[in-house]
Amino acid sequence: MACFSFSHNILSKGINYKHIASAQEVKSAEGMPQALKEPVRSPDLEDWFEQEAKKRLATLPQDCSGKQRQDFLEKPNRYADGSMSPISLDELLQMDRLCASADDILDRAQQGVELLSSNDCYPEYGTAARGIPGGGASSRAAKWTRLHPELAKQFGLTETLPRPLFRVGGKTLLQHTLDMSQCIARNMGKVFPNVIMTNSENVSLFLDVIRQEWGNYTPSELDATVLFNQIVLPRMWVADETLIQNKLYPAGHGDYPYLFGKYHMAKALQECGIQYLVFSNADEWLWQADPVMVSIARELFDQGHHMVIIGTKNTNNQFGGGFVRQKDGTQSLVETPRLPWEIVEKGNAPVALNTTFYMIDVDYLAAHERALIDVEKSLVVKEVPGRKEGTVEQILGVDSWAGDVFAACLNPAFIEWPRLNFLGIKDGGFISGQEPKEELGGRTYLHYVNETVNTYPIIMKRLIEGDKEMASFLAETGYSYF
Repeated sequence: MACFSFSHNILSKGINYKHIASAQEVKSAEGMPQALKEPVRSPDLEDWFEQEAKKRLATLPQDCSGKQRQDFLEKPNRYADGSMSPISLDELLQMDRLCASADDILDRAQQGVELLSSNDCYPEYGTAARGIPGGGASSRAAKWTRLHPELAKQFGLTETLPRPLFRVGGKTLLQHTLDMSQCIARNMGKVFPNVIMTNSENVSLFLDVIRQEWGNYTPSELDATVLFNQIVLPRMWVADETLIQNKLYPAGHGDYPYLFGKYHMAKALQECGIQYLVFSNADEWLWQADPVMVSIARELFDQGHHMVIIGTKNTNNQFGGGFVRQKDGTQSLVETPRLPWEIVEKGNAPVALNTTFYMIDVDYLAAHERALIDVEKSLVVKEVPGRKEGTVEQILGVDSWAGDVFAACLNPAFIEWPRLNFLGIKDGGFISGQEPKEELGGRTYLHYVNETVNTYPIIMKRLIEGDKEMASFLAETGYSYF
């Protein structure tokens, strides 16, 4: 039996959805919809945070400072030594093995189009939905903005601007990400629902973008798009254990799967015939419902995996979220602040880095929503402008990571993707940089980003149409879009 639309489905269940609104409601409202106005608070989480932060600070060695202090305070987050080991590159599935020829790519593209188009429950929709965590301004982006005030001003960047709202070529990263998803859907005559996480501290900026940039959305596309607010809470100055009371901070991307489960969004998507949740940060916009990737995901889901995670080679031994195998043999993803200390202490960074590109089995997720709610939070240390002008101080806050939470219950499979297909835009240098970069094939960051915007929709359109020349190009480049 067909549902009305994703937003109607999720908002009509009678459960407390006071923090969720549809894009259609946003477009038609005079001001901010009441559903997104109030902060989402968690008294239990705030009590835990204050007690845990003070407990860790009470045992902090007096001569500890800077990075040492951060390591000490974050150490209780970590899994036990010996509980897991990094997965080698040889253990990863590779795109050039999965798609060894142009014919392989064409076959997978055709199968992916069929999978994406076959929605027996609600034929207007495809079978993929797009998930995006809005989040807050990242500490790396804020630091870059402080160090490059003139460039920041030129590109409209501020310390508190959420990264999805960085602008490239006149549009925000959020808009580019949704445009690329919409392009694939429209080429198949379908609508893909969107599920966007914001928070009360930045939602007004998101709503401004929706009203300014979503003029080409149809009523069905607006009705299929929902925004929901995540949890916000205070943070604490490390130096004197004082709570920051005049500002609230988001509790990390792990709120996405947590609230996704709590609000039964997976079941609402399932009832609308959605089978694939495509999830990434808005600055990682090349992760979409590429029909080739959907075909691969379906194969892996049928083998017992319920999540595909894209990774790239860790070419400079940087610490980031990594792929691990636990003692019981299961695979998982663990972000840096939770990796066992023995891995961090020895400097053995994972050989493949998580890129926050996930494709998730909605049917399995709908049956295991409870596992998303039973999630551990962590405490992290960040550097921010201090209370005295010109100073920098450390603060303690609650954080969690969507990849960890999803991977813990979905038995993920890992795929190594070409490095050029991934450019996470982490600060203003990625949208203003005009120096040629070897890792970008001699392109500047600015050139790379703009080439992405212009070429990706063409590649997807031609793949969907079964274009042999495009398939040959992708085969020759190891499935690089460039």
